[in-house]
Amino acid sequence: ASRSAGYDTAWDKLSKRARRMQPWCSDCGAVDNLSCDHSPEAWRRHDAGLPIRLQDVDVVCARCNNRRGAARGSDQGGQGRPIEQEGRMSVGETILHRGGM
Repeated sequence: ASRSAGYDTAWDKLSKRARRMQPWCSDCGAVDNLSCDHSPEAWRRHDAGLPIRLQDVDVVCARCNNRRGAARGSDQGGQGRPIEQEGRMSVGETILHRGGM
């Protein structure tokens, strides 16, 4: 289930905060149907029992999130997104880059 896959109450709060801070998709700029996407670092932290931080997520619309694919592969044990996804700015980095926060 989604709760055991890294989506708990802390994730819900982090996701809402990230989308409030950055109300647009990092990939295409859309402002509707936004979600938070785990970075490979977020999954490493989750697997180690550490909290996922704002810098470990990225706000994207559902379309772009689907285009990015599964963060850890279909078996939930994969090595993460393709390398080019790991170089994207996190929510916090995007806000700072645009002169916010």
